[in-house]
Amino acid sequence: LATLSTGPVGPGDAINYTNIERIMRCCREDGLILKPDRPITMIDSLIADWAENNGDIQGELYSTQTTINNQIFSIIFASSMRKNYLIYPSMIKAQSGIIWSYENSTDISIFDDTHPLYISSNKCNSSSFCLWYISPLWQFNDADHRQYAFMGELNKWTSVSRQRINSIDINFDQSQTAITIKGSPGEIIPLTVYHTAFGIRSLPCYISPPTGQALMVIQSFHISCTEIN
Repeated sequence: LATLSTGPVGPGDAINYTNIERIMRCCREDGLILKPDRPITMIDSLIADWAENNGDIQGELYSTQTTINNQIFSIIFASSMRKNYLIYPSMIKAQSGIIWSYENSTDISIFDDTHPLYISSNKCNSSSFCLWYISPLWQFNDADHRQYAFMGELNKWTSVSRQRINSIDINFDQSQTAITIKGSPGEIIPLTVYHTAFGIRSLPCYISPPTGQALMVIQSFHISCTEIN
């Protein structure tokens, strides 16, 4: 929650017990925190339920998002839930698209007005937490009308952030999307794309030392990531 709150983040491990992999889920190789655009905030429907139950806490249900070139990437967090909930895109000001959980990024579902997210109080209880990521689903202007989505860094708490992504340029005429990536010089970043032709594909993106950037290009027939010199 510290990373998603956009506030200060610090490790709390004992001496000689530092979990480097867990710490690096929050940041780039150079230590810059990868965070959403705004602090994680409680979803309105949960606040309404608090009021209806005389202020009795009904659980922890939050959302946040990152917007890049008008494309919205959302995150939903749930824990200590006392009842089940259905979450629709409009409830968190999200774009329709695909959704997957922190636990299993290979299990992808559609998230839209006819396919809401079901949050189970049995699963997202006081001894666990649930975390979901939502990416907009785009479509190529080709004969097959293939669809695709940028899932980002699956090994980070914030899979898509402004600290990592400079721009997303969707060119419908050329049936391709160009994503400019930034990072620490020499850093190798595993980025994931969902593509109806290839399934879920992860590519290593090498950050050019001279420019600190790389370019991912997603096409209907190919996905690539090259350094920008």
